[in-house]
Amino acid sequence: MLNKEPLSIQESINFFSNKLALAGIKNSRLDCQILIEFAMGISRERLIMDSQIPINGNDIKTIDSYINRRMLGEPVSRIIGWREFYGRKFIINPYVLDPRPDSELIESLKKNTFNIIVSNPPYIPRDKIFSLSPDVRIYDPKIALDGGMDGIGFYQPIAKQSRYILCDGGFLITEIGLGQSKLVSAILKKEGFFIKSNDIKTDLSGKKRAIIANCNNLN
Repeated sequence: MLNKEPLSIQESINFFSNKLALAGIKNSRLDCQILIEFAMGISRERLIMDSQIPINGNDIKTIDSYINRRMLGEPVSRIIGWREFYGRKFIINPYVLDPRPDSELIESLKKNTFNIIVSNPPYIPRDKIFSLSPDVRIYDPKIALDGGMDGIGFYQPIAKQSRYILCDGGFLITEIGLGQSKLVSAILKKEGFFIKSNDIKTDLSGKKRAIIANCNNLN
């Protein structure tokens, strides 16, 4: 189809999103729209308003290359070099972890004070990294995933150092992996933090994914 008459924007969306869907890519139409916008350097508004305008051959080749990368599992954010996260754009490169919706739980717990430390450390057990989805395992830096043999290797040093940085009564808010709430809570309590039962927060699916620890009277 790419060798026939020039495709319009709408035809390109239909054609390439179908390719992504057949490859098992979720949200194929949205991914396709973002990649076309990026390849052409246009906004979502123009994508809609100029939907019948033909796309030139060079842009089609660029779009096709992006679609092929996405079909192989590369995240859209890695292809375009940024991700919108909590209303802001963050640059994504091979050396940083790609922000994902799970981390937005941490952002939603922030308060407008200066005595809060927010941490999203690596928490994947080393022997579990191979079982992660390809878009994480292949494209996220291993250093941002590997939490040591048991996945909780970073929490003790984070808790220990936080005591010397936080104000009296301040908070350490940290993301945790699945099934780690008891172990991480024990580590934080051992370092002198206080954690109430309602300080362990769940994500939208009801899984325990964050802890709010208070350092009241540590100094």
